[in-house]
Amino acid sequence: MTNNMPLWTKKMPLAATVLLAVSLLVYIVLRAAKVGFTHDESWTFIGFVKEPIFDLFFNAQNWRSANNHLLNSIFMQLGFQLFGPQEWALRVGSILGGLLFMIFAGRAVSLWISTSSWLFFTAFCCLALNPFVTEFFALCRGYGLCVAFAMMGLFYFFRWVKEARRFDLFKASCALGVGVLANFTLLDLVAAFFVAVSLVYFFLRSEERSWLGWLKMLALPTLPMLVLVTLIFKPIRWIQSVGEFEWGPPSFSETWRVLIQNFICNPLEGRFGWWKTSAVTAGTILGILLLFYIIKRIKVTGIKNNKMLFSATALTIGTMLVTVFQHYLIGANYLIGRTAILFYPLLSTVFLLSLVDIQGRYKYAFLWSNMVTLLLIMNFWISSNLRFSSEWWYDESSREAVFFVNKQENMTKKIKYGVSWIFGPSSMFYQRNRDLQNLENIEYDGSHNDLAWIKNNNFDFIYVESENGKKLEDQYTEVKRFARGVVMRRK
Repeated sequence: MTNNMPLWTKKMPLAATVLLAVSLLVYIVLRAAKVGFTHDESWTFIGFVKEPIFDLFFNAQNWRSANNHLLNSIFMQLGFQLFGPQEWALRVGSILGGLLFMIFAGRAVSLWISTSSWLFFTAFCCLALNPFVTEFFALCRGYGLCVAFAMMGLFYFFRWVKEARRFDLFKASCALGVGVLANFTLLDLVAAFFVAVSLVYFFLRSEERSWLGWLKMLALPTLPMLVLVTLIFKPIRWIQSVGEFEWGPPSFSETWRVLIQNFICNPLEGRFGWWKTSAVTAGTILGILLLFYIIKRIKVTGIKNNKMLFSATALTIGTMLVTVFQHYLIGANYLIGRTAILFYPLLSTVFLLSLVDIQGRYKYAFLWSNMVTLLLIMNFWISSNLRFSSEWWYDESSREAVFFVNKQENMTKKIKYGVSWIFGPSSMFYQRNRDLQNLENIEYDGSHNDLAWIKNNNFDFIYVESENGKKLEDQYTEVKRFARGVVMRRK
């Protein structure tokens, strides 16, 4: 029946997928151009935009925190040199990461599903319509590039599982290695990758398995990892020495909770906050049911008849277990928020492969996939905005506030402008790069004691959170209220 379909009908799912990918890229570019520079982005610019590339890797001063995402820092420098300090130019690496992700997400889905099936479109939605991940394709941070190269690595890994192209393991390893340079958290997936490859070899390649064959198989993908180790060994030691591995929750359950809640990350949270709490329970139940379904399918029909689902599950659970081992072996806390972003393509792959299997077994399962598509589109639509990042939401108005204060008339001297510490880096970024000549050098308190610090300094204007503004009304008068703070003038 499918073979008798008109050619244009067969091409509709692929056309819809391409249209969605292009629309997402347009949205990413618009966000990159319109959303103001955030706290961590600003520190990245201030700290690394003029650093020699060699020093980015091998100068301990550049590793006093984990803010130096190497690949992102290099792309930021390139964008700055070519186009200047425009937001979109400094975020060009992440934008390219978004393009890379869309390409390899589509290629990965085509390994499992015909492009003439609407399930192909649903599967692409599972990977691409993630509002939290999409944010990082439009920010000057390494997380978007990290996920993009992870997706590239996953494609080559799954193609190796399907077609046994040995060189694909080398390509996957190269992609994951470059992804680690974008963000070190991808090391967890790298470790699980080698474990999953070994499991696939011994469970699915019974006709050729031997210890010598296993070592030969791992030889090629090990080479990029040896290069990676030489590049990041010292940086990892440096950030470990300053306690960066201690950032994060002490339990994986917290990682899981935030993964689900960040996926349901909409700017209407104040009205629909109950949905996030409910989603954690629903997501946990769904995860348990899927795991039981996968175990049952593999038990009944065998691993070889479910090799893609087995491989995706092994890789995902393996990555989770690596984070657990790290916690107990070296004391590293668990990933959370943006550091846990690598789990999204893994979990999405397990989910969509389960959906593919279910649809192949049940007559009306296509209705479930249609419902999944609708829910994904609705969630993304509600979550979309061109105003702020959910991780650094407080910087939504930092740019507008500093521009507003710079326009205030002061004929005798430059304006002394003090800001709350959370607004400090982004305010400094715009003062340095937008020629705001009416302002003295912007100051903020590094110890985060905003109230005491502002009261002890004679600022002409301040920009603080609204709740702190009420506590400063004896010294300052409100001038203008913004979405995330208030500008006040000294009485």
